Amino acid sequence: MIRFLLNLICRRIWLEKLSLWKYKMFKKYILLCQDFLSIAEPFIDSNILNQLKCNYAHEIDSKRKLSQTKDLKKFIRLLEKRNIMSYSNIEPLWYISKKYIHKPDLESKLQGYESWLETVSLSLCNIYQSEGKYFLN
Repeated sequence: MIRFLLNLICRRIWLEKLSLWKYKMFKKYILLCQDFLSIAEPFIDSNILNQLKCNYAHEIDSKRKLSQTKDLKKFIRLLEKRNIMSYSNIEPLWYISKKYIHKPDLESKLQGYESWLETVSLSLCNIYQSEGKYFLN
């Protein structure tokens, strides 16, 4: 019984740490997207948006959703909904930045986010490994 209770306590502590990491990652991702949009939106006119839609049309696989997308913010949300872009995959932001924006400060933000994400991912791996040893079998 004591072993069971200790196991539950250890798992709860581990889940709380994991939830905190997920919250931080999500928050950082949201801030990155907001920064990206504030810098990139002035550069994305309707012609460029149409080029982006064509480039991702196969992956999005919905003519109706593409036709409803009228600005960069909605396009980014569509990429997220289709799981083309996420907190762990910002490749579409890199693509847009390198092909259409050409702003070193934007690329610096993207690089900073990816470096941070790599550090966090390594920390999460360490949490899994270190916390796992406390679970009693």
